[in-house]
Amino acid sequence: MLITRLVAMLLFVSCAPAIKRTDTIEAKDLVDRVEVGVVAADAAAGWNITVQNNRDTAIRLLWDESTYVTSTGESAGRLLRGNTRVMNSDREQPASPIPPHAQLRELAIPESHVENYRHGVAGRAAVNGKPGRLNIVFDTDEDGKLTWVGLVDWHEGN
Repeated sequence: MLITRLVAMLLFVSCAPAIKRTDTIEAKDLVDRVEVGVVAADAAAGWNITVQNNRDTAIRLLWDESTYVTSTGESAGRLLRGNTRVMNSDREQPASPIPPHAQLRELAIPESHVENYRHGVAGRAAVNGKPGRLNIVFDTDEDGKLTWVGLVDWHEGN
Protein backbone atom coordinates (compact mmCIF):
# COMPACT_ATOMS: atom_id res chain seq x y z
CA MET A 1 0.00 0.00 0.00
CA LEU A 2 2.79 2.42 0.93
CA ILE A 3 4.71 1.57 -2.26
CA THR A 4 1.60 2.21 -4.35
CA ARG A 5 1.17 5.64 -2.75
CA LEU A 6 4.82 6.54 -3.33
CA VAL A 7 4.64 5.48 -6.98
CA ALA A 8 1.42 7.47 -7.44
CA MET A 9 3.03 10.54 -5.82
CA LEU A 10 6.11 10.24 -8.03
CA LEU A 11 3.95 9.94 -11.14
CA PHE A 12 1.91 12.97 -10.10
CA VAL A 13 5.00 15.12 -9.51
CA SER A 14 6.80 14.01 -12.66
CA CYS A 15 3.72 14.50 -14.86
CA ALA A 16 2.88 17.97 -13.59
CA PRO A 17 2.83 20.32 -16.59
CA ALA A 18 5.55 22.93 -16.61
CA ILE A 19 4.34 26.50 -16.82
CA LYS A 20 5.51 28.04 -20.08
CA ARG A 21 6.70 31.60 -20.02
CA THR A 22 8.35 34.22 -22.15
CA ASP A 23 10.57 36.88 -20.69
CA THR A 24 11.27 40.42 -21.74
CA ILE A 25 14.91 41.26 -21.01
CA GLU A 26 16.19 44.82 -21.14
CA ALA A 27 19.93 45.29 -20.72
CA LYS A 28 20.45 48.18 -18.33
CA ASP A 29 24.18 48.17 -17.52
CA LEU A 30 26.47 46.77 -20.21
CA VAL A 31 30.02 45.44 -20.01
CA ASP A 32 32.36 46.76 -22.70
CA ARG A 33 33.01 44.19 -25.46
CA VAL A 34 30.92 41.50 -23.72
CA GLU A 35 27.52 40.61 -25.19
CA VAL A 36 25.02 38.91 -22.90
CA GLY A 37 21.91 37.19 -24.19
CA VAL A 38 19.21 35.95 -21.82
CA VAL A 39 16.24 33.79 -22.83
CA ALA A 40 13.62 32.07 -20.69
CA ALA A 41 14.62 28.45 -20.26
CA ASP A 42 12.28 25.52 -20.79
CA ALA A 43 12.90 25.01 -17.10
CA ALA A 44 10.36 27.26 -15.45
CA ALA A 45 12.73 28.78 -12.94
CA GLY A 46 15.73 29.97 -14.92
CA TRP A 47 17.29 31.38 -18.05
CA ASN A 48 19.56 30.25 -20.83
CA ILE A 49 22.44 32.70 -20.77
CA THR A 50 24.83 33.28 -23.66
CA VAL A 51 27.97 35.34 -23.12
CA GLN A 52 30.09 36.41 -26.09
CA ASN A 53 33.54 37.63 -25.09
CA ASN A 54 34.68 40.06 -27.79
CA ARG A 55 37.76 41.08 -25.80
CA ASP A 56 41.35 40.14 -26.61
CA THR A 57 41.75 38.67 -23.10
CA ALA A 58 39.87 35.99 -21.18
CA ILE A 59 37.10 36.86 -18.73
CA ARG A 60 35.44 34.79 -15.99
CA LEU A 61 31.77 34.61 -15.06
CA LEU A 62 31.59 34.64 -11.25
CA TRP A 63 28.56 32.49 -10.41
CA ASP A 64 28.73 33.01 -6.64
CA GLU A 65 28.61 36.80 -7.07
CA SER A 66 25.93 36.84 -9.79
CA THR A 67 22.41 37.24 -8.42
CA TYR A 68 18.75 37.66 -9.16
CA VAL A 69 16.69 40.30 -7.30
CA THR A 70 12.89 40.09 -7.53
CA SER A 71 10.74 43.07 -8.40
CA THR A 72 9.94 43.48 -4.69
CA GLY A 73 13.64 43.90 -3.92
CA GLU A 74 14.15 40.44 -2.40
CA SER A 75 17.33 38.60 -3.29
CA ALA A 76 16.64 35.19 -4.81
CA GLY A 77 20.24 34.30 -4.05
CA ARG A 78 23.18 33.68 -6.29
CA LEU A 79 22.84 32.17 -9.73
CA LEU A 80 23.48 28.45 -9.96
CA ARG A 81 24.77 26.79 -13.09
CA GLY A 82 22.12 24.47 -14.48
CA ASN A 83 24.28 21.39 -14.07
CA THR A 84 24.70 21.94 -10.32
CA ARG A 85 23.28 19.08 -8.30
CA VAL A 86 20.76 20.09 -5.65
CA MET A 87 22.86 18.41 -2.95
CA ASN A 88 25.82 20.60 -4.03
CA SER A 89 23.89 23.85 -4.33
CA ASP A 90 25.27 25.21 -1.05
CA ARG A 91 28.88 24.79 -2.15
CA GLU A 92 31.15 27.31 -3.87
CA GLN A 93 30.94 27.28 -7.65
CA PRO A 94 34.02 27.70 -9.79
CA ALA A 95 34.05 30.64 -12.16
CA SER A 96 33.39 29.87 -15.83
CA PRO A 97 36.33 31.03 -17.95
CA ILE A 98 35.47 32.52 -21.33
CA PRO A 99 38.48 32.74 -23.68
CA PRO A 100 38.99 35.74 -25.97
CA HIS A 101 36.51 35.86 -28.87
CA ALA A 102 34.63 32.82 -27.55
CA GLN A 103 31.12 32.12 -26.30
CA LEU A 104 29.69 30.51 -23.15
CA ARG A 105 26.18 29.03 -22.97
CA GLU A 106 24.74 28.02 -19.61
CA LEU A 107 21.45 27.50 -17.85
CA ALA A 108 21.24 29.80 -14.81
CA ILE A 109 18.80 29.29 -11.93
CA PRO A 110 18.40 31.58 -8.92
CA GLU A 111 19.35 29.71 -5.76
CA SER A 112 15.93 30.11 -4.15
CA HIS A 113 14.22 28.74 -7.29
CA VAL A 114 16.00 25.37 -7.33
CA GLU A 115 12.99 23.50 -5.93
CA ASN A 116 10.76 25.18 -8.53
CA TYR A 117 13.14 24.02 -11.25
CA ARG A 118 13.08 20.43 -10.00
CA HIS A 119 9.27 20.39 -10.16
CA GLY A 120 8.72 22.49 -13.29
CA VAL A 121 6.96 25.30 -11.42
CA ALA A 122 7.47 28.92 -12.38
CA GLY A 123 8.44 31.38 -9.70
CA ARG A 124 7.10 34.91 -10.02
CA ALA A 125 9.82 37.32 -11.00
CA ALA A 126 7.73 40.38 -11.76
CA VAL A 127 4.98 41.85 -9.63
CA ASN A 128 2.61 44.61 -10.74
CA GLY A 129 4.51 45.02 -14.00
CA LYS A 130 7.76 45.91 -12.23
CA PRO A 131 10.69 43.80 -13.50
CA GLY A 132 13.25 41.87 -11.50
CA ARG A 133 16.98 42.42 -11.91
CA LEU A 134 19.54 39.91 -13.14
CA ASN A 135 23.11 40.79 -12.11
CA ILE A 136 25.89 38.88 -13.89
CA VAL A 137 29.38 39.54 -12.53
CA PHE A 138 32.52 39.11 -14.61
CA ASP A 139 36.15 39.23 -13.55
CA THR A 140 38.54 40.69 -16.09
CA ASP A 141 42.29 41.15 -16.06
CA GLU A 142 41.94 44.59 -17.68
CA ASP A 143 39.13 46.17 -15.65
CA GLY A 144 38.66 44.04 -12.53
CA LYS A 145 35.08 43.06 -11.65
CA LEU A 146 32.29 44.30 -13.91
CA THR A 147 28.54 43.73 -13.57
CA TRP A 148 26.06 43.33 -16.42
CA VAL A 149 22.51 44.17 -15.30
CA GLY A 150 19.35 43.11 -17.11
CA LEU A 151 15.76 43.88 -16.17
CA VAL A 152 13.61 40.74 -16.37
CA ASP A 153 9.84 40.79 -16.81
CA TRP A 154 8.31 37.30 -16.73
CA HIS A 155 5.18 36.58 -18.72
CA GLU A 156 3.30 33.32 -18.27
CA GLY A 157 2.06 31.89 -21.53
CA ASN A 158 3.44 30.40 -24.72
